[in-house]
Amino acid sequence: LEVGSISDVKIRNVKVYDGDWIGILMSGIPGHNIDGLTMENIDINVTGKGTLEDAKLKPEEKIDAYPEIYIFGRKLPAYGMYLRHAQNITMKNVNLHIDSTDARPAIIATDVANITLTDWKLSTNNSQEPLLNLDAAKNIALTNITPSAKPAPFLSVTGKESKKITLKQSKWGEKAAVKLADEVEKGAVVFN
Repeated sequence: LEVGSISDVKIRNVKVYDGDWIGILMSGIPGHNIDGLTMENIDINVTGKGTLEDAKLKPEEKIDAYPEIYIFGRKLPAYGMYLRHAQNITMKNVNLHIDSTDARPAIIATDVANITLTDWKLSTNNSQEPLLNLDAAKNIALTNITPSAKPAPFLSVTGKESKKITLKQSKWGEKAAVKLADEVEKGAVVFN
């Protein structure tokens, strides 16, 4: 069976009302990344109500399944965006809102490279989970990421592959609000 691919896609001016599980779910498969996606002017409202147990979920790789949201089950570990096996992704002017309290991170990105997130507004989660969680992430630019309230922590970085992560003009994105796992090099996150 030959594996297909998704690349060089542009999505603009999208509004989602009453989203259910998650705002954005993009998952390639190991060795076959989603490549070259641009999204701009995205406004997503989700119901929320995710639990701390939901935040700990690790969605299975469903390599042989048809690629749709249902293959991952009715619960996902992020309320806003779950991004896995992706590269060359640019997303600008994105608003993610939740109706109810939610313990999950807003964003989880795993096995990603060359990701640029600019001008994001996020509802803050109500737990000690980070607002953003990056794992095995390289060449990441986070610019003007604005949570609705101070998160604890703002960013968590795991995976020895993680490096070249830049935080620019992000409210509460100061060094004290960034948690690096032991395997992550100390200079992996740069503040501008």
